[in-house]
Amino acid sequence: MRILTDFDGVFTAQDAEADAVGERQVEVVREALGGDAIKAGALVTGLRAEVKAAPTEHGWVTADGLSCYADEDPYVFHNAVGAALCTRGPDDVRDGLRRLGLAHHDQFTAKCFHEGTEAWRAKNPSHLLDDAVEALMTFCNSGIEVVVVSNSSTARVESILAGAGMARFGAWRPRVRGGARKFELTEARLSDVPRTAQLGGRTIRLRRGHYFDILQDEKPDVVVGDVLSLDLALPIALREREPAFEDTTICLKRSAHTPRWSVEGAEAKEVVVIDSLREVARLLRL
Repeated sequence: MRILTDFDGVFTAQDAEADAVGERQVEVVREALGGDAIKAGALVTGLRAEVKAAPTEHGWVTADGLSCYADEDPYVFHNAVGAALCTRGPDDVRDGLRRLGLAHHDQFTAKCFHEGTEAWRAKNPSHLLDDAVEALMTFCNSGIEVVVVSNSSTARVESILAGAGMARFGAWRPRVRGGARKFELTEARLSDVPRTAQLGGRTIRLRRGHYFDILQDEKPDVVVGDVLSLDLALPIALREREPAFEDTTICLKRSAHTPRWSVEGAEAKEVVVIDSLREVARLLRL
């Protein structure tokens, strides 16, 4: 048996680390403004309010459109704020960001994510969830293969998991596939997959070629994720259309920030909503 699971938000508590990403965004905007902390703070605070007020209009912006909604994930929320800043922000801010080598919102958000998360981890204890580590031990002791598939880099995921003592899992230690690019929309690929699906009253884009390749490589028995658009929408569509996925169990890991529409959309598609990875072990009767 093989479990394919996301990492951030499934194995970790995200909120404090995500806050650090937001703090780093304010710092970089302050640098772009020549040190004006008051103006930087006011600008970012205003953009955050705009994004929170209209989450369907903001999110993870890609060349092919909106890949994930702003209210689905705290990291994506800051990604959305960065996109709004770099496309609609004041000219002096955008000019300052260009001088810093951050002309595109992807450059700005990536810099703030990496620097913010690294700074937070350097000052804080591990944010691995104890129950997730316990579940991982149960899976490994039962001979179940666990594949962690994350948009984060393999090195980042492995460094965080190292705190759980991966050596003790022996041959059944989890395999990590970082850089999954679940956010990457590929309109020119996957013509056999519908372009969109209606989940929880929202339109979610399905054609994600790189993630599709990973799912086809792994053909998991169980898929676990915490973001409906990024992690689960495509597996749901494949389960409805492809015999190889028709028996796949799909689980939405719920957190305090998970929006109601996401839970309702998952449940309507017979996705199992869980609050802990340990529930997957119970689901499998381990």
